[in-house]
Amino acid sequence: EQQMDSFKAALKAKLDWNNFYMYQHIKNTELYKTYGGLGEEYKGSEHGKDNQEPYINPVRAGAFKNYQFDGGLVYGYDVIEIPDDTVPYRDQLKEIWFTFNYVANFLRMPALITESEVRLQTNIRWLEVLSQAYPDNPAMSCVIYYLKRRLSGSDKGNFEQHATIAQKQFSDSNYWQDRDYHFNFSAFLENEIPSIDPRYSALILSLENTD
Repeated sequence: EQQMDSFKAALKAKLDWNNFYMYQHIKNTELYKTYGGLGEEYKGSEHGKDNQEPYINPVRAGAFKNYQFDGGLVYGYDVIEIPDDTVPYRDQLKEIWFTFNYVANFLRMPALITESEVRLQTNIRWLEVLSQAYPDNPAMSCVIYYLKRRLSGSDKGNFEQHATIAQKQFSDSNYWQDRDYHFNFSAFLENEIPSIDPRYSALILSLENTD
């Protein structure tokens, strides 16, 4: 329920980008002490900021690189069906994070439909910087390609190179091929915005009709 609240807030805000992080206890708080810090993988280590970041940002930490979908995991768009009172286990938290991040930041990015060249340029620069931290992520390459193609005239630059990069990233990773099967990132390479699951469209519409 708390994750869904954050997701709804991001959808309503219509920001250029949203940073999602999974909850973790602040160092030396009561919950931090009660539950032993950040988890089993951090026992015996210092719990400073550098050690915390891999946990709160699962993609940056490489959590999905060799990801195996187990039979009990709800993934893809289906995470929206998880009951509100569920307390998800670690891998399920990551999967919810991935889906909400993709929908709010990629499918709902205002730059996808803006007529402002400034907004396009700003979002392209942001994604190009961000993609340096995620060099294996073809979703970012696909979106950069789509946004650059929308630029006018010479501002497009060599936008085709991003399609080439994305295609190689897909071919090098069975994991990202599976993600593309569920989320269709590669539609951006066909100059199309991927269609969104009807359950999410209904949620977005309901939020737009409320204050």
